[in-house]
Amino acid sequence: MDTWGTDDITPYIYFENSFDGSGSIQLSVVMLRQWCANGMTYMFKDNNFSWAIRHTNSAMQYLEQAHQNILNTQNYIEQFEQEMELLQQKKLPNFMDFSNYLFPVPADATDRVKSNIFSQRNELVSIYNSKDDIKPFKGTQYGAYMAVTDLASHSVPLRQSKTADEKRFFKLVKGNDWVSKAQDFFQVA
Repeated sequence: MDTWGTDDITPYIYFENSFDGSGSIQLSVVMLRQWCANGMTYMFKDNNFSWAIRHTNSAMQYLEQAHQNILNTQNYIEQFEQEMELLQQKKLPNFMDFSNYLFPVPADATDRVKSNIFSQRNELVSIYNSKDDIKPFKGTQYGAYMAVTDLASHSVPLRQSKTADEKRFFKLVKGNDWVSKAQDFFQVA
């Protein structure tokens, strides 16, 4: 378990296999925040959080690729830790600008779409302002990142379906659009 400031985050490896040879074996690193069980991913230009091994490889190629994936996992975890420490140091002067960037209102949006967007913005702002685990990080990019991962991990979907929880899980494992967009904001802020 790693600790950054007052935050405990544990890396997990998600393993996916079709078992019939129709797809690749896939590995993903998911960082789980212990305080609130937020799933976290972060994309890096030169280091991804997910890798695949094709079933068509020979045993030696498979073992070499598995070894490389373990090294990639270690590199990703180290890079993730460094990035989270940087986000804790970087100020975020206006959370509303961040919220508006994350959930923009298209010019041609219907009233229903606007209502959904405003609802998501309000939920994000509420998380940021009310969660005790975020308070130590308010005013930083890390605090904003924590609010987004909380929203991505726990928000009630706008459209309920039998597979809503499963879809949310796969978005956390494969990369969530809100989290990726937040990361883009941090790069330009």
